[in-house]
Amino acid sequence: MKLENQQETTENETLLIWRERPAGFFSNYFFVLEGMQEAVDRNLQAVIGFPPRHNGIWNMQSRRQERWSDYFHVQEVITKRPPTNRNQLFSKSSKRLSNLSFADLNTLAEGQMKLRSDIKHEFDSIFTSNIATNNEEVLGVHFRGGDMYWHPDHPTPLLLHQMVFLVEQALSEGPFTQVFVATDTPSFVRRLRRRVHAPVVSTFDFALPQIFGRRLSVKRVLLDAYLLSKCAALIHTQSNVSFAASMLRGAPYKVRWEANLGRNPASLFGALLSLIKRVVTPKLLSKELPHVDVVRRDK
Repeated sequence: MKLENQQETTENETLLIWRERPAGFFSNYFFVLEGMQEAVDRNLQAVIGFPPRHNGIWNMQSRRQERWSDYFHVQEVITKRPPTNRNQLFSKSSKRLSNLSFADLNTLAEGQMKLRSDIKHEFDSIFTSNIATNNEEVLGVHFRGGDMYWHPDHPTPLLLHQMVFLVEQALSEGPFTQVFVATDTPSFVRRLRRRVHAPVVSTFDFALPQIFGRRLSVKRVLLDAYLLSKCAALIHTQSNVSFAASMLRGAPYKVRWEANLGRNPASLFGALLSLIKRVVTPKLLSKELPHVDVVRRDK
């Protein structure tokens, strides 16, 4: 196995992190971190593997021509097949991150998968140019839109009107002068602008290079998480994007609201029925209000 930029490391000293199935970027992100933790535990060098496919390779996110080294300081290798020695392969989730504290996770990410300095500088410039120079004034909001409303055994995302209600409540409690929204749903941004007094901005508003034009490109998703990490406070539901934003921040938010509606039913049929019921039930008849955990940091 030939490693890029690491000629002296032998195959027996490496652990190949090999994703067996495609997934969203941040699902892959935490899978890679799991592999890196296993490599640390076993005193091996973590290497991210890319299997060739058709005219390209399996990328960090399915069907996207982007690689981990475009954004992070990591080792990669393109290989036709994983090693025959299964002890040198990490291909299935090991739950190694489950018992780690936030500080431990942050240390792992910072030490093994640090954001490249040029990407960080680019994202910082986008924040100051399009959002604010005073981070303490910005309330970050992550709204998942239509993502995973019906997926069995998945945390249930809030409906649009529920998240708008939470943002209104947060603005009434805190001295925020601006709202940054990370979302895949432009209609949520428009609704929020009609309902709140503070200026609302999102990456849909920014004049970004061509690579950002793909709504689900890795760079756009990573930018959303990074900009959320720059905000003073965060409103979110359970998601990898929001958790990654906390890790990129490297410190607690001034205030964090986490809204929870439990989990979707265990079967696909039950999850779809639950979604249909949620969508068609008039708001005035619905008692489905999210449980919100509020974490405040002492000034």
